[in-house]
Amino acid sequence: MNKYSSPHYPVPDVTPSLTMNPSSQNSSGQNFEPNGQPHKAKQTGSFDPDLAAKIEALEKRQAMQRTCPSCGAVARQARLTCEMCGNYFERGVEETVWDRVENRQSGKNVGLSDEEAQVVALKSYMVKRIAAKIIDIVIVGSLITMEMLTFFSLARSFGGVPQLAAIMLGLFTYAMPILILITVLGYQAAFESSPVQASLGKLLLGLFVVDVEGKQARFEPVVFKTFLSSLPVLGFISVYAYFFFSRMRYGIHLDAVSTSVLVVSGLACFVTFLAMHIIIGPEKRRQTISDMLSGMTVRER
Repeated sequence: MNKYSSPHYPVPDVTPSLTMNPSSQNSSGQNFEPNGQPHKAKQTGSFDPDLAAKIEALEKRQAMQRTCPSCGAVARQARLTCEMCGNYFERGVEETVWDRVENRQSGKNVGLSDEEAQVVALKSYMVKRIAAKIIDIVIVGSLITMEMLTFFSLARSFGGVPQLAAIMLGLFTYAMPILILITVLGYQAAFESSPVQASLGKLLLGLFVVDVEGKQARFEPVVFKTFLSSLPVLGFISVYAYFFFSRMRYGIHLDAVSTSVLVVSGLACFVTFLAMHIIIGPEKRRQTISDMLSGMTVRER
């Protein structure tokens, strides 16, 4: 009697069950579903135990070495802008209202030749610089007005003392022009030689100042450039001051010759001021006369 025929040794069922083993395997080792489609194994994610350390190291590396998206230069110190080209590291920071308007109008430049596109870009650049100059003049004029109002209010309090009144008059005559000059030079130098690299007017219109090598401008060249730009204005003020202290101060009216000299001097200073702000040079080296003499240039962000 075969032992497997005994009730104590039931014959095992070797028939494959589709419910217990839904996939079958062919001779090549590939699994198939009951409907004949290839069996797809469940995707299981793998965890890298060093992932957190790698992310931390990457963040530290990016913090220490920030790469400029415009020129590719690497900054090894914390800065807002690239010291090579002046562009901001973070995208969107440099976008101004003027840039958004220009982007909406950029469709007009489609199909232009290279020369026409350069002319359009130069016009946009000139308008930006003129608008930035006007904004800076308004800001500096407001500062000078506040200084003069403060001086006049202080001089009025000393009006009852003749000696102090004479001192205040002398201060206004000689010290106030020096204070005004310091205000003009200090305003430009404080902003344009800082990491911002632009005065408030230039900053609002997306302009920045660098030297001819594309590096951040130093304090001394900015002061020299501003002084050169102010020479025509200082020249006219000097001519007017001469006639004021020699004649008009004493109630003597100017004759025809003196008036002609004053008018011609003012016209010559105005023409010189405009000529010093003529923009020449290629796109990356657009400069005025004062920019060329001081070794600096103003670029667009």
